[in-house]
Amino acid sequence: MKLYYKLFNNHNCDSLIQIIENIIEKLESGKNKNYKKNVKYTTKEYICAIIEVLSNNISWRKYNGKIDGRVLNNKHNYYVKIGI
Repeated sequence: MKLYYKLFNNHNCDSLIQIIENIIEKLESGKNKNYKKNVKYTTKEYICAIIEVLSNNISWRKYNGKIDGRVLNNKHNYYVKIGI
């Protein structure tokens, strides 16, 4: 909760997407940065696609965007698992 409070009071964040990116960066700080399994898409692209799926109320499989719906669903589940 303290992490979220610090990030929301940060004046460098202009949008919700930047706030979420900062939260993901802080929560993934324990991961090994030398080993990156998937660098095809940026965190911002994942966040925008997830928000699009959730706001339009469509299924993950029927999502027709840059990122495959199944990959997007896995990334969403991972973000939920780490506490976002």
